Amino acid sequence: MSTHTTQTTRDEDTAGALDAVRPLLRRDVLYADTGQGVFIRHADDAFVMRGSSIYRWLSVLAPHLDGSLTVGDLRSSLPEAQQQMLTSLVTVLLERNFARDSVPEELGEAVLDHPFAGQIEFIRHYVDAPVQRFERFRAARVQILGSGTLAESTARILRDNGLESATVTDQVPTRPGDLAADVVIALGDEIGLDGVRALARVAADAGVPLIPAVTVGGRTFVGPLLDAASTTGVDSLIARLGAGLDSDEGADFWRRLAGQPSAARPAVVDQHASMLGTLIGFEAFRLLTGCLDPETREAVVVQNLETLDIVKEPLLGHPADPRATDRVAETPADELRAAVDVLLDPEAEVESRALHEQADGYLDLVRHHTGVFRQFTDLEIDQSPLKVGRVEVGGLVGRDGSAAARRTITGFHTRTPLQARFRALCEASLQYVDTWGPEAARQVLEQVDVPVTTLDVWSGLAPQADGTGVWATSLVTGDRRRVPTAAAYPFSSANAGQQVLTSTVGAGAAATAADAAIAGFYSAVTFRAVMTAVRRGAPLDTVEVQGGELGTVLRFLTDTCRTLDLSPVLVDVSLPGCGGTVIAYVERDGEPVVALATGASVELAVVDALVSLVGRIQTDGPATTEVGPLADLDPRGLPLSGLSRPAATERLSVTAMTAALGPDTDVLVVDTGLPDLAQGGIRTARVLLTTASGPSGEDAPLASDDGPTHPERR
Repeated sequence: MSTHTTQTTRDEDTAGALDAVRPLLRRDVLYADTGQGVFIRHADDAFVMRGSSIYRWLSVLAPHLDGSLTVGDLRSSLPEAQQQMLTSLVTVLLERNFARDSVPEELGEAVLDHPFAGQIEFIRHYVDAPVQRFERFRAARVQILGSGTLAESTARILRDNGLESATVTDQVPTRPGDLAADVVIALGDEIGLDGVRALARVAADAGVPLIPAVTVGGRTFVGPLLDAASTTGVDSLIARLGAGLDSDEGADFWRRLAGQPSAARPAVVDQHASMLGTLIGFEAFRLLTGCLDPETREAVVVQNLETLDIVKEPLLGHPADPRATDRVAETPADELRAAVDVLLDPEAEVESRALHEQADGYLDLVRHHTGVFRQFTDLEIDQSPLKVGRVEVGGLVGRDGSAAARRTITGFHTRTPLQARFRALCEASLQYVDTWGPEAARQVLEQVDVPVTTLDVWSGLAPQADGTGVWATSLVTGDRRRVPTAAAYPFSSANAGQQVLTSTVGAGAAATAADAAIAGFYSAVTFRAVMTAVRRGAPLDTVEVQGGELGTVLRFLTDTCRTLDLSPVLVDVSLPGCGGTVIAYVERDGEPVVALATGASVELAVVDALVSLVGRIQTDGPATTEVGPLADLDPRGLPLSGLSRPAATERLSVTAMTAALGPDTDVLVVDTGLPDLAQGGIRTARVLLTTASGPSGEDAPLASDDGPTHPERR
């Protein structure tokens, strides 16, 4: 009874608050009967309202949501029993931005008979004060840099919609004082890509918004809008486009950027010019009137010049773009240390909704033209026995020192293709960080307090006296330490002296900063465990997974191995108290296919290793995914004891494993996350282990030491 009274009071309060509201339905709203309710959508959003009579209600109500009547007026014409339905429906439309509260404005007959009454009415459907906003647009000065049909079409569209001053010129201003305009439109096909780049700097200094348009590879790209609120610039557009183009298109693109003419780009014909001019002119109209947010804010609109298809792609700030100044917020030490002790099963079943929410998060990273990653290429891959995700990425520098190129990266999972795709994206993210290195680091320090000689990844070469540093968080003490930049970014120019092993040791990527740190920690422990086993040379036990109690995932993997006629050898190289570390290998055409893994338990380490091993056999992938000294490991040369034991299932936390590494070891986490990756829900880290006795213990073998390596890799 009390609940009903409270709800009734709340409904009455809501109705009272709405009485003075004048609901104005957006002019682009469409709705359709679903049988059980109504589907409502506009250009930016859509949703479903359920109810047997809701469609009929909306059909009757919509014509009256023109801003002329208040909710109180509408309620007064309805029986009391139906007033609550009206209140609920209007509330939902307002909350979802399908309608707005319109401030009354006397338009007057003179305005309604105005030759641009249609433009004024268009503005009124989205915002208040339409007359003042239109007059602001009408009085604005728009300068169009370029010539030819596209420039003329853009100017004509603006004038036809009321703009009085649209100037077309091919003289690119070189000083802020030369830019006498409220908005500048830069047509890159006429003034050149180098001209657009130079103009962007001048416009930024002058505080004038700039809308660029360039034609690349048979497509015209409009945007991004460059104004005071922009976090992406022309450099982001250039970097993204350059990475995504085919080789011939890319060569032409860079020639044009250098100011060289090119006959390869298709000319914008009259039909294209009319469409593009309308698009560009409407962007200026949106910006100057404020009726709608410009489509090119942090995005580009792409038109295919052959099919005339148009698509909008988000444009994330590139690490090399000076305008992309955002930084990823570091996780506080206490929070990070607590989060890394949450025991997770990487192959555990995840709810479908959570997987799709994660996929929605990283969708903006994967765009054909302007994405961090270009596209998924796994639709034709057999998804059995393991699920396979494969992503194509442009502009990645090879970890072997090869030039930037388009590369394909693969990930595997036992359960769903979405999880496999995320693993591929995580590996691609690590290579992306390797490519751009410390250029986007939060703060490069002039001093370090963790000598490179105390790190497991020290190469043994004399350290450089003038090396820079970055901040790291200790998982042991929670303190912030300054570690060598070369250790955090071993593939960057900071490691030009090779004082740190050029390897993936300690690199981790995941959905959270803590999970990335866990992945990096396992990688660092793997390196120490394998190097310790090799250095000691003592006989090693193997792990038996053919009998006894096996977990669901491990049983699936062992059954899969039998189906594929694989007999993997699982060598246990676990460090005492550090969960489990295994070396798994099989022979393929007389060569070893190797997987190394560490987990919270031996069982989880075996699962991780077998997923990598089986996945690469299934897809005819590389023999190893390691980069650095461990890439040369031939496990067939390891001495075996002849003893086997079942995969232990006891799981240890990161804190427990850290303690087991000994009092001389510190675990240092460098957050290498980049803002564009973080926006897509991917975080990266580099974990460094220190020891008082040098890399992986006294007299540890380095990259040049002899050990059980493959003969052809020595």
